[in-house]
Amino acid sequence: MTERDEWLDLDNAPGHLIRRVQQLHNLLWSLHVSSTHTPVQFATLNALSRSGPMDQVTLAARVHTDPSTTTELVNRMYVQGLIERTRSTTDGRRKVLSLTEQGREILRELLPKVRRLQPLLERSLSADESEQLHGLLRKLLEGRA
Repeated sequence: MTERDEWLDLDNAPGHLIRRVQQLHNLLWSLHVSSTHTPVQFATLNALSRSGPMDQVTLAARVHTDPSTTTELVNRMYVQGLIERTRSTTDGRRKVLSLTEQGREILRELLPKVRRLQPLLERSLSADESEQLHGLLRKLLEGRA
């Protein structure tokens, strides 16, 4: 084994770089958007606002979370009064999730902050580079979720 086989150049390792960008996003989120509402909570509020009431399975697909994470998320947001659960009129075993007025208020509060966050995150990129980054990230995720 050579010396080169004993280490990895993390500055050129995509997974490491993605983790660092995620850390940057989390820091900027807590500084500029919210220290109490997470990005996935925002995504949940946004999905329910955009598409209207939906069951938990559909919500998980919309926000790209696994079932156990979605269950925990929905339970927390229900307790916080951000979403409500009602029994489906077509399938009594299913619960339909929708925004409460408090959830709508939080979304209205967060939306402009989230919109201002994107340029902060991408401030070192040109408009073309930003568009290219979005395309490459979507391409990485295609067929993986």
